[in-house]
Amino acid sequence: MAEQNLLPEQVIEKKRVAWGNLGVAVHNAEIALQLKQQAIIKLLVAPTKTDQLPAAEETLKLAKKQLEQLEEDRKKVTSKFEGVTKRLMKPEKEVDATIATFATTIINLKKQAEKDEKKLKQINDELNAIAAKVRLYIAEINASYLSEHAKLINDSYVYALEKIHPDTKDEYLAKLKARITIAKRTMPPPVYKAVVATQADVDDEIAKVFKPITAQEYIDGFVKDLEAKYSDYKLAWDNKEQALKLNEQEAIDNASAIEQQKQHDTVAANIQALVQTPVVGFTGKRLKEVYKLAMDETFEHANIICTAYLANTQKCREKLQITKWLTGFGVKQMISALEKIKNDDEKFNFDGLIWTTEDKL
Repeated sequence: MAEQNLLPEQVIEKKRVAWGNLGVAVHNAEIALQLKQQAIIKLLVAPTKTDQLPAAEETLKLAKKQLEQLEEDRKKVTSKFEGVTKRLMKPEKEVDATIATFATTIINLKKQAEKDEKKLKQINDELNAIAAKVRLYIAEINASYLSEHAKLINDSYVYALEKIHPDTKDEYLAKLKARITIAKRTMPPPVYKAVVATQADVDDEIAKVFKPITAQEYIDGFVKDLEAKYSDYKLAWDNKEQALKLNEQEAIDNASAIEQQKQHDTVAANIQALVQTPVVGFTGKRLKEVYKLAMDETFEHANIICTAYLANTQKCREKLQITKWLTGFGVKQMISALEKIKNDDEKFNFDGLIWTTEDKL
């Protein structure tokens, strides 16, 4: 009857009988092996004289041969457990594989999260830089407009003192006022091309920051300064030499004031650029990038590893915890020690070693 057709109770009973019989067989085999062991040991009577050596050597050969047979007899019994061992190990192996897949999934998700965070920071940095450029642009254009106003007022004053009689001043001022128009003082918004961020995000940032003085404010300011300049024009007309000297000094003072204001606006823009908008990104435990040796399974590469270990023996020994140096030490342990040194000091290297990196939880 096939086992799949048996009831659970029948399967259990069948296995119980089988294991019981196997237990008896193992017991009998153990007794037999012990008897053979004792027989071999009895053969091994240590010689005490040199003339006993030839016989002792023959006995040694016989004992070794019987030991080989003893091992073969033991394997006939223990080999029956290999299948059981594999079956018992199967659950842990499957769990181990599932854990590895699970860990890989976590690593990949963390990689993507850190990648997204990095891109978010790049976008934030780009928009922050765009905002700074806009503020500097406004400061630059504002200074050029004010300089143009000051020059126009200054130059017109020099010309007026030579050509314009006080009685015709108002007509002259009207012509000057007409030269500063809405169209000429409407500051055009700057245009910047997106690199990491979307163009829409860049355009939105420009629109958010671009708040220049209005054209009407520029016109009103120019008119106010122009009228203030000509408020005592009759007195200036009568004292032209002194008025020209004052006008020259005012031009210097105005240029200095405009430059100072431009510098102030520039510094303010640069300071504001340093105030970063916090990036809310990945908040979990970060992946750790570790160095690993990427050597081939060749004698040449094994030799390089051994040479690197010997050249750094003291450092390597500090990284190892080995008690059995003859049986528990080899190229595998050398690799472990060299990798630990590299991860403590990324500048560490040895000619011929090939390094790679991997992410670790």
